[in-house]
Amino acid sequence: MTEQVHDVQVSQQAQSYTTTDMTAATPDGVPMETTMGQASVQAEQGPQSVPQSAQQRHENAARRRRLERKNLTEQIRAEEAARYAAQLASLRAEIADESVQEDAATDMPQPEQRPSQPDPVRMQAEFEAELGRVRALNPAIRSLADLQKTDRFAEIYGYVMQNGLSLDQAYRLAYGEQLQNQAVAAARQQYP
Repeated sequence: MTEQVHDVQVSQQAQSYTTTDMTAATPDGVPMETTMGQASVQAEQGPQSVPQSAQQRHENAARRRRLERKNLTEQIRAEEAARYAAQLASLRAEIADESVQEDAATDMPQPEQRPSQPDPVRMQAEFEAELGRVRALNPAIRSLADLQKTDRFAEIYGYVMQNGLSLDQAYRLAYGEQLQNQAVAAARQQYP
């Protein structure tokens, strides 16, 4: 008996819901009763797909594009982080190898030699080549004066003088994270 009363109440609610919404219309101008009736008929028929409006298709496509962009961004970040870690490890390995070689060279007795005079032309050419590679990383650095104005010049100077790194290696080591972020931003612009 209570089951029949419940069924009657549900059917009365459904009738009042349909009758109150008859005056309302969907954006297409179709009364809500027919729209609701179609949806209820389709729901009774089983799990069939309901035709989507153009706005729903547009929203779904936008959602898919955002998800694809997010996945691509994460993939690019992971690749850049792996490449940055590999570069950093190779630079640290080079530093360690050079320091081991220097230690081995100082431990072995060397025959007395006259100190050779540094070739200023060769040194200037090497410096210009290294500065050119730094310029490729940061076009704003055109000269040594520009490099001295950077906030990490002391760190770069220490890498060059104490560890014997080239100028571009020292710049990469000092600004590695910033260079990585720039590469990620460039990849995002390339693959929006």
